[in-house]
Amino acid sequence: MTGSIEPYFTFAGWIINKGIKKLWSDGIIDSTRGLFKKPHSTTEEIMDEEMGIKANNPDLYAIMQESPLYTSLFEVTDAENSIREFSTDPSRGLIGFSSYSEQGDADGIIEQIISNN
Repeated sequence: MTGSIEPYFTFAGWIINKGIKKLWSDGIIDSTRGLFKKPHSTTEEIMDEEMGIKANNPDLYAIMQESPLYTSLFEVTDAENSIREFSTDPSRGLIGFSSYSEQGDADGIIEQIISNN
């Protein structure tokens, strides 16, 4: 990849909830904070000490799997991946990385999200 790297990748008009939730379900990522839609409100959950929601709060994880997700922070659980975390707003098609990997790990995460969407 050449030129400047934008910190956010935008998939305008795409809702990428399905792809994000598939990676979360497969244990590739886990959320430490998330904004999601309930039937009559929008709720934000922030885990203490950056604990993962799926690993530490299975009831909340089940609710979030059935809800539209908005601004959320995910940790990459694969120790071999150079990307440690990323932010996303799946309902608006946004993904942001605080760093870019020369190994293509950010590209790999994006490809997995898109292929599972």
